[in-house]
Amino acid sequence: MNNVLIFMQASMKRVICNVVYPVDFHCPSLPNSHLPKIFSGESSYEPATPEVIMTYLVAVHTGAGRSSPETSQNLRKVCRHACAAATAILSSRGSALDAAISATKVLEDSPFTNAGTGSSLALDGRILTEASLTSLKTGFCAIGAVEGVKNPVEVVGKLASCQLQHHTYIPPRVLVGRNALEFLEQHGLQRLLHHPDLLTDRALHQFNTAKTHFEGRKRRRITLADNVDDTVGVVCLDEGGTIACAASSGGSVYKVPGRLGQVLNNGAGSYVTDSVGVVTTGNGEQIISSMLAIKAASLVQDMFVEGVLERVIGGCEETPMQGLLLVKVDSYNAAHIAVQHTLDNMTFGFQSAVMSRSVVKTLCRTDQSGVASFIETRKL
Repeated sequence: MNNVLIFMQASMKRVICNVVYPVDFHCPSLPNSHLPKIFSGESSYEPATPEVIMTYLVAVHTGAGRSSPETSQNLRKVCRHACAAATAILSSRGSALDAAISATKVLEDSPFTNAGTGSSLALDGRILTEASLTSLKTGFCAIGAVEGVKNPVEVVGKLASCQLQHHTYIPPRVLVGRNALEFLEQHGLQRLLHHPDLLTDRALHQFNTAKTHFEGRKRRRITLADNVDDTVGVVCLDEGGTIACAASSGGSVYKVPGRLGQVLNNGAGSYVTDSVGVVTTGNGEQIISSMLAIKAASLVQDMFVEGVLERVIGGCEETPMQGLLLVKVDSYNAAHIAVQHTLDNMTFGFQSAVMSRSVVKTLCRTDQSGVASFIETRKL
């Protein structure tokens, strides 16, 4: 009994007054090795590691235009792969810019998109591509009218990284044509050139059909059952709250060599604020005139509104052929995702940190005089 009392007294003192008694204190009647671990200074208790809640989002689109059901199905697969590529980076605490580049490369590598592989041909039969990246950290960077580049967004990524380095000269933000190719070679990206798979049968068929039409040998409206869609785009949000946008395009079918589309125009092809990211698609000349991206971003900056596209193109004199993908992050840790267009269909996908699988859809316009619209709010 005495031994038990001594043990209890020693144990209570040890727990309550462990500042006074060192951990090697022991009861003379009961060796330290016989004490429970909580009393012997060998407690197995470890404080719980606080759960880290990650916040990120990726949204992608493959361009608005006219796609057959079979092609639309393939485009949905491409969107899912692009979301997975970005998610792999964002879930590892990578940057929004790196995630946007990775997702866009997936879109460029698909033969079903009008970017990189499968790009439309210019009037002289060449493949001339363009791409851009923008974030508040790097600003707007782009290349255009570059011939035969497999992943133009990767070249723009190098331009963007130059903005974050110290130079004795002012680093360029936009390069076109031969000068963009020289920049590519100077930075060891020659592997992106001279890929034989850039030209696809689908793009060649589109070129020949357009050539026949415009040369007047067969005066008729071009009705392509499986038209090449326009500019592809990506919006990413990383854990640090940075938003980055990427856009890439092969341009319009049978375009004039040297023509630059909305991708090369900050505020038309894409735009970023601290809470909004927008990428556009459709008729580049119309989008440049309307400055679709910056106007859409301005409309939702303070409060999300649904009829974004209608408000911007309301005064358009031509038949509108425009579309956008917009992400608005609010103060309640939610993201508003909007996809709107005035063409036949547009395929897109998105995934956030709380989603185990991406959502992919093809948004078709049922009212030929109206705007097809998808709007959804997701918790981040």
